Amino acid sequence: MTHLVSAEENDVIRIEENGAGATIRILGEQAVLLFMQVPEEERRQGRGRALLAAAETESSAHGAKKLCMEYSDYAEGFSAFLEACGYQSRDTGSILSIRTSDLLESEGVQKSLRMRFRDIKTSVLDDLLMFEWEDISDLLNKCRFEMRPENMSRFSPALSFVSYDGDYRARAVLLSTFKKELFVELLLGFSNKNPEFILCVCQEFVRALTEQKEELPDRIFLYSSSEYVITLVRRLLDREYDLHREKTVWHAEKELAEGAVPLQRAQSEASAGLWKTESEQVFAQQNITEKTIWQSLRR
Repeated sequence: MTHLVSAEENDVIRIEENGAGATIRILGEQAVLLFMQVPEEERRQGRGRALLAAAETESSAHGAKKLCMEYSDYAEGFSAFLEACGYQSRDTGSILSIRTSDLLESEGVQKSLRMRFRDIKTSVLDDLLMFEWEDISDLLNKCRFEMRPENMSRFSPALSFVSYDGDYRARAVLLSTFKKELFVELLLGFSNKNPEFILCVCQEFVRALTEQKEELPDRIFLYSSSEYVITLVRRLLDREYDLHREKTVWHAEKELAEGAVPLQRAQSEASAGLWKTESEQVFAQQNITEKTIWQSLRR
């Protein structure tokens, strides 16, 4: 097997071998495996182990002392695979779900919908102009959550919201995707002292759900990497409501040997960002990986 670097954009490196691919990102002395995939019909033949070893080699060659990744139980068999490859894993978060009907019927939610805030304007993503998308992208990047304006198009324009203060400065965002499942990708406030901005985007999210002309999803999913998100959700829901834990999210890492030689480079038109499309094979994985990078950059 000959593993080659097929694309390299800044600190993101894509490695390929006859239809299999892995993408890593170098963050100083730590490398992150963004995603890896081997054709399903060719698994359990040693190709995955060889591909991961190639990712480790390239990471070490760039000065990384360890390779880590985060993934959920939706990636069936991945924990056992990583353990066999020498990785140590620990629980780092959860994929949670809320029954949509419970959310809409919650007394806490109904009470919050009656609240009004002066000097706060909330806009749906669908109504924003391109320069406003760019402003939000800039704010997210300042918070270390990497986002290019063109990447915001993947969010549901009718179920994503931004709240502004009286000077029209963005203060909170709720970004969701709605494909087969409704997934809240990001709930973030830019002002810790003013939680009402987050409440406003949540209000509009609930109102939009009640006005949905299409059939509502049975559940709303979100990834919680900290108690902060759970606290926010519980402030909206009734106190006794039990958030359902769908899947566990794991952090796995392995120390790398030093002094590795870089892999050979190939002339290719492949994109280092292809991992984002590939990660859609596993529910919530792109969001998990994005938040892994976010947490790494904030340290």
